[in-house]
Amino acid sequence: MGEIAAGLPAVTLLVTRPQPQADAWVATLRSFGVAQAMALPTLHIDAESLVPEVQAAWHRLATLDTLMFVSPAAVDAWFQAKPASLGWPQHVIAAAPGPGSAKVLARWGVLRVVAPHEGAAQYDSETLWDQLQALPWAGKQVGIVHGGAGRDWLERQWRQAGATVTRHQAYRRVTASWAAPEHQLALRAQQSPKEHVWLFSASESLKALAALAPTLAWANVRCIATHPSIELAAKALGAHQVVVCKPDPAVIAACLAANF
Repeated sequence: MGEIAAGLPAVTLLVTRPQPQADAWVATLRSFGVAQAMALPTLHIDAESLVPEVQAAWHRLATLDTLMFVSPAAVDAWFQAKPASLGWPQHVIAAAPGPGSAKVLARWGVLRVVAPHEGAAQYDSETLWDQLQALPWAGKQVGIVHGGAGRDWLERQWRQAGATVTRHQAYRRVTASWAAPEHQLALRAQQSPKEHVWLFSASESLKALAALAPTLAWANVRCIATHPSIELAAKALGAHQVVVCKPDPAVIAACLAANF
């Protein structure tokens, strides 16, 4: 840790992930030398309102062969709602689109996880499917734990391979509510765009920021997107300087040093 610090620019990196992920990412980024990383969540995770639905899904978990989690938030929402009388069935394989979600699954005690490895070129559905497609899916039961949308492509691959797929919404991503400090930080970023870089890890984060900061001049926004689809969403809003790199703190620190 810290070896990437040399060459990092004196800019503030605004981490827009929901809490508590934003604070965790800020701490990790700072350990890689991004001293001015700051949390500015544009989304809020609402899991409490869906607890009854998730608890009901837990009672059907043993009927599945594989359960895929779309994000670390999906993992936490699923396990925080777990009925006390139930545990993870040993025959059920967990799947995740990246090592971040796999690490959260491990913290919850699930060790049989299929996910892209740390050195994968990208952490997404396509990379995960590269590891899954050779398995015999005909007649299998697959569940997807999600936050309201997404992973449609992966669901289609499973269905085309003969699996039955059910979706289980465990949380909702809603626009964050900013207090005065968050509004002030966003205002500083708008007034001094060359001193700030935005980190976006979801297209929904961009939409939420547009609602939270309606006067933001997107043509001046400099940002890092963790997937090409997020880059397209940023450019659709008017952003010109968008760099894509995978959602790995070390890679993001290097990306910041190389491009800003």
